[in-house]
Amino acid sequence: MIFEGDSLNVAQGFHNFSNNQSYFGKVFADSNHLSSCFNSFSLSHVKCSANMMAHFLANFFLSSSNTVLIDECPPCIVPYVGAD
Repeated sequence: MIFEGDSLNVAQGFHNFSNNQSYFGKVFADSNHLSSCFNSFSLSHVKCSANMMAHFLANFFLSSSNTVLIDECPPCIVPYVGAD
């Protein structure tokens, strides 16, 4: 499983949870523990500009009720598919 996100705080919190005594430190510790259930797992920070397609997809499906796409590209990301 591969997770990429544009929140540097989340990526750092996931990787450095042992020093975090806050509530979120416990969430990061639990998440880190659960990630060991996967054969392969990575979480990394990417710049917001590299995460544009995920942003457009999330907004497209949040605003589209009961939308199912099979073997087709959502129109909102067509201009970005070649660039990714």
